[in-house]
Amino acid sequence: PNKPPTNICFMSKQRVLNTVRNLHPTTVRDIATKLDLSTTTVYQHLQRLKQEGKVIWEPGKARTIRPQ
Repeated sequence: PNKPPTNICFMSKQRVLNTVRNLHPTTVRDIATKLDLSTTTVYQHLQRLKQEGKVIWEPGKARTIRPQ
């Protein structure tokens, strides 16, 4: 039988969101450093959080990451 996926990805994304709430405005690199995640992982989580309407972010512009 197949196991259901773990919640590791959800937990990681939630940690990114909590960090944005506490450090805004912030950067991908700041979040990655604080959470000991790769910048790629943080970037992917931020893309999803933006699609979900939980963060405001303008990729390519400095310090535009903040909670919605």
